[in-house]
Amino acid sequence: MKKFFNDLSSLQLFVRNIDLQRDHLHCEQCSSGDFFVAHDFIYKKQHNGLKKIVGQRLFCSNRYGRKGCGSTFRLYLATIVPTLRYTALNISLFLKSLLDNNSIQKAYNVATNRDDPRNAYRWLNKLYHSLSRYRVSIKRFTETAPQQMHRRKLLRILLSTIYDLFNTTEYYSCTHYQQIVQEGFI
Repeated sequence: MKKFFNDLSSLQLFVRNIDLQRDHLHCEQCSSGDFFVAHDFIYKKQHNGLKKIVGQRLFCSNRYGRKGCGSTFRLYLATIVPTLRYTALNISLFLKSLLDNNSIQKAYNVATNRDDPRNAYRWLNKLYHSLSRYRVSIKRFTETAPQQMHRRKLLRILLSTIYDLFNTTEYYSCTHYQQIVQEGFI
């Protein structure tokens, strides 16, 4: 099932036409495709206190005589990283800044305009845990990245993988990766 969409209108079009796609869609839990029902929108709180729509839920309905399993699935806009407060653009800027040999603190400041890099280390930890997924996406893993000046060995390995991911594959950013692979970047 497609989980990431370019914009809100394509997401809503997909949800509106879900009954027409029963042959192609199947629930990941119960493998049925006949009982999907549109559920609520997914909101993220912005810095100014307003809520922004970032996705929508689908429900494999087990109500009113339907035989679904009751699972709920989330469909997101590709600009959103589902597990983070920041967007895919922030992560892309952070990684590009690291690839330009900036320090972690400076890269985080460039990406988010904040001085305290606590979240940067959380991002790096999540990226380290996703290395195997990125390497599977790369057709052949080679050390083609420019020589990195970072002292940490894990950061050098991560950045060479990210460099290859964005330069030797069809992915240009975190958003593009999410649209093609249909899984969250982090």
